Amino acid sequence: MKNYVKKISVTLLLCICYHSYAQQEFWITDSLFDTTINNNDSFEDGAPDIIVVEFWTEWNSKNAFDDWKKLTGVRYYRMDFESSQETAKKYGVRRAPHIIIFKDGYVEEEYKVDLSFKLSVTVEKVQKRINELLEASKF
Repeated sequence: MKNYVKKISVTLLLCICYHSYAQQEFWITDSLFDTTINNNDSFEDGAPDIIVVEFWTEWNSKNAFDDWKKLTGVRYYRMDFESSQETAKKYGVRRAPHIIIFKDGYVEEEYKVDLSFKLSVTVEKVQKRINELLEASKF
Protein backbone atom coordinates (compact mmCIF):
# COMPACT_ATOMS: atom_id res chain seq x y z
CA MET A 1 0.00 0.00 0.00
CA LYS A 2 2.85 2.37 0.85
CA ASN A 3 4.43 1.83 -2.58
CA TYR A 4 1.09 2.45 -4.27
CA VAL A 5 0.65 5.80 -2.49
CA LYS A 6 4.20 6.77 -3.40
CA LYS A 7 3.59 5.98 -7.10
CA ILE A 8 0.36 7.98 -7.11
CA SER A 9 2.11 10.91 -5.42
CA VAL A 10 4.93 10.91 -7.96
CA THR A 11 2.46 10.66 -10.86
CA LEU A 12 0.41 13.53 -9.47
CA LEU A 13 3.53 15.65 -9.01
CA LEU A 14 4.61 14.97 -12.60
CA CYS A 15 1.17 15.97 -13.88
CA ILE A 16 1.30 19.23 -11.94
CA CYS A 17 4.80 19.97 -13.21
CA TYR A 18 3.78 19.21 -16.80
CA HIS A 19 0.76 21.50 -16.53
CA SER A 20 2.94 24.30 -15.12
CA TYR A 21 5.51 23.71 -17.86
CA ALA A 22 2.86 23.85 -20.57
CA GLN A 23 1.62 27.20 -19.27
CA GLN A 24 5.03 28.85 -19.03
CA GLU A 25 6.10 31.70 -21.19
CA PHE A 26 9.47 31.18 -22.80
CA TRP A 27 11.77 33.93 -23.93
CA ILE A 28 13.95 33.54 -27.00
CA THR A 29 16.60 35.75 -28.56
CA ASP A 30 17.98 36.32 -32.04
CA SER A 31 20.55 33.58 -31.46
CA LEU A 32 17.86 31.02 -30.51
CA PHE A 33 15.17 32.05 -32.97
CA ASP A 34 15.94 29.89 -36.01
CA THR A 35 16.63 26.82 -33.89
CA THR A 36 13.40 27.31 -31.96
CA ILE A 37 11.19 27.91 -35.00
CA ASN A 38 12.67 25.11 -37.09
CA ASN A 39 13.14 22.53 -34.33
CA ASN A 40 10.63 19.71 -34.81
CA ASP A 41 11.81 17.83 -31.71
CA SER A 42 9.21 17.55 -29.01
CA PHE A 43 8.72 15.94 -25.64
CA GLU A 44 5.91 13.75 -26.90
CA ASP A 45 4.65 12.28 -30.14
CA GLY A 46 2.03 14.41 -31.79
CA ALA A 47 3.18 17.61 -30.09
CA PRO A 48 2.22 20.76 -31.97
CA ASP A 49 4.41 21.99 -34.77
CA ILE A 50 2.76 25.39 -34.54
CA ILE A 51 4.71 28.10 -32.77
CA VAL A 52 3.44 31.51 -31.74
CA VAL A 53 6.00 34.26 -31.24
CA GLU A 54 5.12 37.59 -29.70
CA PHE A 55 7.54 40.45 -30.16
CA TRP A 56 7.22 42.30 -26.87
CA THR A 57 8.60 45.51 -25.41
CA GLU A 58 8.74 46.80 -21.85
CA TRP A 59 7.59 50.30 -22.75
CA ASN A 60 4.38 48.92 -24.26
CA SER A 61 3.87 45.97 -21.94
CA LYS A 62 0.38 47.16 -21.01
CA ASN A 63 -0.69 46.22 -24.56
CA ALA A 64 1.01 42.81 -24.56
CA PHE A 65 -0.94 39.70 -25.53
CA ASP A 66 -1.60 38.51 -22.01
CA ASP A 67 -4.13 35.86 -23.03
CA TRP A 68 -1.39 33.62 -24.43
CA LYS A 69 -1.95 31.12 -21.59
CA LYS A 70 -5.38 30.38 -23.05
CA LEU A 71 -3.93 29.19 -26.38
CA THR A 72 -3.90 25.44 -26.95
CA GLY A 73 -2.10 23.27 -29.48
CA VAL A 74 0.93 25.55 -29.78
CA ARG A 75 4.23 26.44 -28.22
CA TYR A 76 4.37 30.10 -27.23
CA TYR A 77 7.47 32.30 -27.08
CA ARG A 78 8.20 35.96 -26.48
CA MET A 79 11.04 38.03 -27.86
CA ASP A 80 12.16 41.37 -26.51
CA PHE A 81 11.65 43.60 -29.53
CA GLU A 82 14.41 46.02 -28.54
CA SER A 83 17.10 43.36 -28.09
CA SER A 84 16.03 41.17 -31.04
CA GLN A 85 16.48 43.60 -33.89
CA GLU A 86 17.97 41.05 -36.28
CA THR A 87 14.87 38.84 -36.17
CA ALA A 88 12.52 41.82 -36.07
CA LYS A 89 14.10 43.18 -39.25
CA LYS A 90 13.99 39.77 -40.95
CA TYR A 91 10.21 39.53 -40.37
CA GLY A 92 9.37 43.21 -40.85
CA VAL A 93 8.40 43.83 -37.24
CA ARG A 94 8.34 47.58 -36.69
CA ARG A 95 6.25 47.88 -33.52
CA ALA A 96 5.39 45.72 -30.56
CA PRO A 97 3.45 43.76 -29.63
CA HIS A 98 3.47 41.84 -32.89
CA ILE A 99 2.39 38.20 -33.07
CA ILE A 100 3.56 35.74 -35.71
CA ILE A 101 2.21 32.20 -36.05
CA PHE A 102 4.66 29.72 -37.57
CA LYS A 103 3.89 26.26 -38.86
CA ASP A 104 6.78 24.01 -39.82
CA GLY A 105 9.06 27.06 -39.74
CA TYR A 106 6.95 29.18 -42.12
CA VAL A 107 4.91 32.27 -41.33
CA GLU A 108 1.20 31.45 -41.45
CA GLU A 109 -0.36 34.52 -39.83
CA GLU A 110 0.62 37.87 -38.30
CA TYR A 111 -1.19 40.23 -35.95
CA LYS A 112 0.18 43.76 -35.67
CA VAL A 113 -0.53 46.71 -33.42
CA ASP A 114 -2.42 49.67 -34.78
CA LEU A 115 -1.13 53.24 -34.82
CA SER A 116 -1.99 53.63 -31.13
CA PHE A 117 0.26 50.63 -30.37
CA LYS A 118 -2.68 48.47 -29.33
CA LEU A 119 -3.06 44.88 -30.44
CA SER A 120 -6.74 44.45 -31.21
CA VAL A 121 -6.75 40.71 -31.95
CA THR A 122 -8.64 38.50 -29.53
CA VAL A 123 -7.49 35.20 -28.12
CA GLU A 124 -10.50 33.61 -29.82
CA LYS A 125 -9.38 34.83 -33.24
CA VAL A 126 -5.82 33.61 -32.69
CA GLN A 127 -7.07 30.24 -31.43
CA LYS A 128 -9.41 29.91 -34.41
CA ARG A 129 -6.45 30.34 -36.78
CA ILE A 130 -4.41 27.84 -34.76
CA ASN A 131 -7.27 25.34 -34.94
CA GLU A 132 -7.47 25.78 -38.72
CA LEU A 133 -3.76 25.06 -39.02
CA LEU A 134 -4.02 22.03 -36.75
CA GLU A 135 -6.96 20.71 -38.78
CA ALA A 136 -5.06 21.19 -42.03
CA SER A 137 -2.17 19.17 -40.56
CA LYS A 138 -4.37 16.10 -40.25
CA PHE A 139 -4.38 15.54 -44.01
